[in-house]
Amino acid sequence: QVRNLGATATGISQIEYLNDAAWKKLFSDPVQAAAITSQEMLTISSAHIPMMGESIKYLSDSVFGVFKFTFIAGPTNLKSQIASITPEQIKVLSPAQIAIIASLNHGLTIASLDVYSFGALNPAQVGILTGINVDSITAAQLAALSAESLAALKPDAIASLTSTQKSSLTTAQHNACGC
Repeated sequence: QVRNLGATATGISQIEYLNDAAWKKLFSDPVQAAAITSQEMLTISSAHIPMMGESIKYLSDSVFGVFKFTFIAGPTNLKSQIASITPEQIKVLSPAQIAIIASLNHGLTIASLDVYSFGALNPAQVGILTGINVDSITAAQLAALSAESLAALKPDAIASLTSTQKSSLTTAQHNACGC
Protein backbone atom coordinates (compact mmCIF):
# COMPACT_ATOMS: atom_id res chain seq x y z
CA GLN A 1 0.00 0.00 0.00
CA VAL A 2 2.73 2.48 0.85
CA ARG A 3 4.53 1.63 -2.36
CA ASN A 4 1.38 2.36 -4.34
CA LEU A 5 0.76 5.78 -2.82
CA GLY A 6 0.99 8.36 -5.53
CA ALA A 7 2.39 5.76 -7.92
CA THR A 8 2.78 6.74 -11.52
CA ALA A 9 1.76 4.54 -14.43
CA THR A 10 5.23 2.99 -14.24
CA GLY A 11 4.65 2.01 -10.59
CA ILE A 12 7.27 4.37 -9.20
CA SER A 13 6.36 5.62 -5.75
CA GLN A 14 5.91 9.34 -5.31
CA ILE A 15 5.53 9.24 -1.56
CA GLU A 16 7.41 12.52 -1.23
CA TYR A 17 4.44 14.32 -2.81
CA LEU A 18 2.00 13.42 -0.04
CA ASN A 19 0.62 16.43 1.80
CA ASP A 20 1.37 16.88 5.49
CA ALA A 21 -1.97 15.44 6.66
CA ALA A 22 -1.49 12.30 4.55
CA TRP A 23 2.10 12.00 5.72
CA LYS A 24 1.09 12.12 9.40
CA LYS A 25 -1.69 9.60 8.76
CA LEU A 26 0.75 7.28 7.00
CA PHE A 27 3.15 7.31 9.93
CA SER A 28 0.41 6.82 12.50
CA ASP A 29 0.40 3.17 11.33
CA PRO A 30 3.56 1.21 12.29
CA VAL A 31 2.92 -1.31 9.51
CA GLN A 32 2.90 1.44 6.91
CA ALA A 33 6.02 3.04 8.40
CA ALA A 34 7.84 -0.30 8.28
CA ALA A 35 6.92 -0.68 4.60
CA ILE A 36 8.95 2.37 3.52
CA THR A 37 11.73 1.21 1.22
CA SER A 38 15.27 2.50 0.86
CA GLN A 39 14.42 3.80 -2.60
CA GLU A 40 11.49 5.75 -1.19
CA MET A 41 13.62 7.13 1.64
CA LEU A 42 15.94 8.65 -0.92
CA THR A 43 13.05 10.82 -2.15
CA ILE A 44 11.69 11.92 1.23
CA SER A 45 12.16 15.55 2.24
CA SER A 46 13.94 16.40 5.46
CA ALA A 47 10.80 18.34 6.39
CA HIS A 48 8.93 15.03 6.59
CA ILE A 49 11.35 13.36 9.02
CA PRO A 50 9.86 15.02 12.16
CA MET A 51 6.38 14.09 10.92
CA MET A 52 7.32 10.42 11.24
CA GLY A 53 7.13 10.87 15.00
CA GLU A 54 7.98 7.82 17.07
CA SER A 55 7.13 5.57 14.11
CA ILE A 56 10.65 6.30 12.85
CA LYS A 57 11.70 3.31 14.96
CA TYR A 58 9.82 0.97 12.60
CA LEU A 59 11.99 1.83 9.59
CA SER A 60 14.21 -1.03 8.46
CA ASP A 61 17.98 -1.07 8.89
CA SER A 62 18.39 -0.69 5.13
CA VAL A 63 16.27 2.47 5.22
CA PHE A 64 18.39 3.94 8.03
CA GLY A 65 21.41 3.13 5.90
CA VAL A 66 20.34 5.54 3.16
CA PHE A 67 19.41 8.50 5.35
CA LYS A 68 20.87 11.65 3.84
CA PHE A 69 23.50 13.42 5.87
CA THR A 70 24.28 16.17 3.39
CA PHE A 71 22.46 19.46 3.45
CA ILE A 72 20.13 20.10 0.56
CA ALA A 73 19.12 23.64 -0.33
CA GLY A 74 15.52 24.24 -1.24
CA PRO A 75 12.24 25.59 0.10
CA THR A 76 11.45 22.48 2.18
CA ASN A 77 14.90 20.91 2.49
CA LEU A 78 16.81 23.35 4.64
CA LYS A 79 18.73 20.62 6.42
CA SER A 80 19.63 16.97 6.04
CA GLN A 81 17.40 14.05 6.97
CA ILE A 82 19.77 13.21 9.85
CA ALA A 83 19.71 16.79 11.15
CA SER A 84 15.91 16.68 11.03
CA ILE A 85 15.60 13.83 13.53
CA THR A 86 14.05 15.24 16.71
CA PRO A 87 15.07 14.55 20.32
CA GLU A 88 11.80 12.67 20.81
CA GLN A 89 12.64 10.44 17.85
CA ILE A 90 16.20 9.82 19.10
CA LYS A 91 14.77 8.53 22.38
CA VAL A 92 12.85 5.71 20.63
CA LEU A 93 15.67 4.52 18.37
CA SER A 94 17.57 1.40 19.34
CA PRO A 95 21.33 1.43 19.83
CA ALA A 96 21.56 -0.62 16.62
CA GLN A 97 19.69 2.08 14.69
CA ILE A 98 21.93 4.78 16.17
CA ALA A 99 24.94 2.67 15.15
CA ILE A 100 23.72 2.64 11.55
CA ILE A 101 23.31 6.41 11.55
CA ALA A 102 26.70 6.85 13.22
CA SER A 103 28.40 4.65 10.61
CA LEU A 104 27.31 6.76 7.63
CA ASN A 105 29.86 9.02 5.93
CA HIS A 106 32.82 7.15 7.43
CA GLY A 107 31.54 7.63 10.97
CA LEU A 108 31.02 11.37 10.79
CA THR A 109 27.24 11.50 10.39
CA ILE A 110 26.29 11.46 14.07
CA ALA A 111 27.62 15.02 14.21
CA SER A 112 24.79 16.03 11.86
CA LEU A 113 22.32 15.74 14.73
CA ASP A 114 21.50 19.08 16.30
CA VAL A 115 22.68 19.69 19.85
CA TYR A 116 19.27 18.84 21.36
CA SER A 117 18.89 15.59 19.46
CA PHE A 118 22.47 14.60 20.25
CA GLY A 119 21.85 15.42 23.90
CA ALA A 120 18.84 13.08 23.89
CA LEU A 121 21.07 10.03 23.31
CA ASN A 122 20.75 7.61 26.22
CA PRO A 123 23.60 5.59 27.76
CA ALA A 124 22.91 2.51 25.61
CA GLN A 125 23.01 4.63 22.46
CA VAL A 126 26.14 6.52 23.52
CA GLY A 127 27.82 3.22 24.32
CA ILE A 128 27.97 2.32 20.62
CA LEU A 129 29.80 5.49 19.61
CA THR A 130 33.38 5.08 18.47
CA GLY A 131 36.36 7.41 18.68
CA ILE A 132 35.72 8.48 15.08
CA ASN A 133 32.11 9.34 15.93
CA VAL A 134 33.04 11.35 19.01
CA ASP A 135 35.89 13.11 17.25
CA SER A 136 33.39 14.60 14.78
CA ILE A 137 30.99 16.13 17.31
CA THR A 138 31.12 19.65 18.67
CA ALA A 139 31.90 20.60 22.24
CA ALA A 140 28.28 21.77 22.61
CA GLN A 141 26.97 18.39 21.48
CA LEU A 142 29.20 16.58 23.95
CA ALA A 143 28.19 18.92 26.77
CA ALA A 144 24.51 18.27 25.97
CA LEU A 145 24.86 14.62 27.03
CA SER A 146 23.84 13.65 30.53
CA ALA A 147 26.50 12.46 32.96
CA GLU A 148 24.93 8.99 32.75
CA SER A 149 25.30 8.98 28.97
CA LEU A 150 28.88 10.20 29.14
CA ALA A 151 29.68 7.37 31.57
CA ALA A 152 28.79 4.93 28.77
CA LEU A 153 31.50 6.18 26.40
CA LYS A 154 33.97 3.47 25.40
CA PRO A 155 37.68 3.95 26.14
CA ASP A 156 38.49 4.68 22.46
CA ALA A 157 35.80 7.36 22.38
CA ILE A 158 37.12 8.95 25.58
CA ALA A 159 40.66 8.86 24.21
CA SER A 160 39.56 10.76 21.10
CA LEU A 161 38.03 13.68 23.01
CA THR A 162 39.74 16.98 22.27
CA SER A 163 40.71 19.51 24.92
CA THR A 164 37.99 21.82 23.56
CA GLN A 165 35.38 19.10 23.98
CA LYS A 166 36.59 18.28 27.49
CA SER A 167 36.61 21.93 28.55
CA SER A 168 32.89 22.14 27.77
CA LEU A 169 31.98 19.50 30.36
CA THR A 170 30.86 20.10 33.92
CA THR A 171 32.66 18.52 36.85
CA ALA A 172 29.92 15.89 37.12
CA GLN A 173 30.30 15.06 33.43
CA HIS A 174 34.10 14.80 33.77
CA ASN A 175 33.71 12.50 36.74
CA ALA A 176 31.18 10.35 34.87
CA CYS A 177 33.35 9.72 31.84
CA GLY A 178 36.67 9.80 33.64
CA CYS A 179 38.06 12.26 31.14
